[in-house]
Amino acid sequence: MNNTSAEKQREYFETFPEAGQCQIWIDFDGTITKKDTLDELIFKYSIDDSWKLIEKRWQAGLIGSRQCLEEEFALLRIPKAELHKSIENIEVDDGIFNLLKIIKTYSIPITIVSDGVDLFINQILKNNNIHGITIRSNTIEHNEPYLKLICPYNNTNCPVGSAHCKCLSMDTLTAANKKSIYIGDGLSDLCAAKHSDFIFAKGALAKNLTTEGKLFFEFKDLTQIADFIIEKWEI
Repeated sequence: MNNTSAEKQREYFETFPEAGQCQIWIDFDGTITKKDTLDELIFKYSIDDSWKLIEKRWQAGLIGSRQCLEEEFALLRIPKAELHKSIENIEVDDGIFNLLKIIKTYSIPITIVSDGVDLFINQILKNNNIHGITIRSNTIEHNEPYLKLICPYNNTNCPVGSAHCKCLSMDTLTAANKKSIYIGDGLSDLCAAKHSDFIFAKGALAKNLTTEGKLFFEFKDLTQIADFIIEKWEI
């Protein structure tokens, strides 16, 4: 990073909003969790390897996440008895607990905006004794052993064809006079992140923001984010 870029980044960090001015939007899979829940299901229960081509088409921007997920879900065969058991070992980032403690202390609105599935999100949160967070995500129908993706927050005008249009959810739920802080890691976070006032990013999200010349705080885990907030708010 050259001196000019470093200076711009420092200036960007100074724009971080005060506690009473903000609300937080956070991705779930790969951000709150250490692994992508749906990826784990696909690895284990897909009837063949054709999901790899589907994934490549999505990564290349040839299809949106809705088409990607619908085609991948069509490959899954999961017995009812294994649906919940299959995600028992999905771990959360330990930093989420300190981050949520800060958020609760300052009564900051927080919403999980996910391209994943509510059934899995709720179970993983419950397994880790995390409660009371608003969730916007996709859902499923399970006609054993088949799974069908349902997208209640889809937007036919979504420019990237997402299963869950996170921008629309943010537009719907943003409180008056609040600045948006976004935390995410994937392609499905890109549009929503760019509509936010401050971004914490890693993974594919960080890579794409860098390509587009967008400023953000790059993190490896949620503890780094909690530490940054503690420093900014002088907690």
